[in-house]
Amino acid sequence: MASETATAQQIKSQYASLRLKRMQTEVAQFCSELLRIKAQLMCDLYSPESLKQMSGIMGTDDAPYADDAIALIKQEPTRSFRIEVAADSLVEMDEIGEKQSRTEFMTAFGAVLRDAVPMVQAAPEMGALVGEVLQFVVRTFKGGRQLENVLETTIAKMNEPKPPAPPQPDPEQIKAESAMQLEEMRAQATMQLEQAKQSAMAQTEQFKAQENQTIEAARLQNALQIEQMRLAAETEREAMRMAHERDMEIIRQQGENERAKVTAIIGAEAKIAEMESTDANLRDQM
Repeated sequence: MASETATAQQIKSQYASLRLKRMQTEVAQFCSELLRIKAQLMCDLYSPESLKQMSGIMGTDDAPYADDAIALIKQEPTRSFRIEVAADSLVEMDEIGEKQSRTEFMTAFGAVLRDAVPMVQAAPEMGALVGEVLQFVVRTFKGGRQLENVLETTIAKMNEPKPPAPPQPDPEQIKAESAMQLEEMRAQATMQLEQAKQSAMAQTEQFKAQENQTIEAARLQNALQIEQMRLAAETEREAMRMAHERDMEIIRQQGENERAKVTAIIGAEAKIAEMESTDANLRDQM
């Protein structure tokens, strides 16, 4: 009915399961007997390698115990194993119920760990008791069966005897070691300071050498420029002197030509005067 609540529906579902409980138990018992017979035959007829490959144990955390387990079940007198099929494994899995079960498991497991870790840290001898409590909680939940092996291994490692704590050092020894370490630190600091000073001096000398090289290069460059300017000035002065001499030679030659012309004119005038005088004398004689 639509008016029924979820709790009522759940009660009906559980009641139906209870009615089928006896038949489920009989089917589970029948399946368990079949699997037990099958396991007996496998232990007698199958090789250890076949058992390893079929079980897939080598891919699990129980791989180191595979050989010992196979040797145990191969011995007929000491064979004491039992195969059981749980009745609830024959029912279709309820995903919602499974999720709720896992959530309850994580809540309970987390609560135990939250209270157990400080206890073990304060009193390591309580580790065995805490391990048993954790296993008790894990075995309560069906989904926690897969964690039993890992939990047992972890608890075994946790319960292993711890190496004895080193003895407390003598205060005087601690004081002497501290003084020695302080002295070593002071010596290292002095050495580092000396190295830094030497490095600074080396860098200063290198800087001075580079500066001197720069100054010397600048001086040589200036001297070269001055020499080039001096050569250019001398060349220009020599060119001007030669041009002046050439001009003076031209002027001198022009002056000599003028003097020659004047001399020729004077000579011509003297010759004309002489001729006039001769002509006058001739006229006088005539």
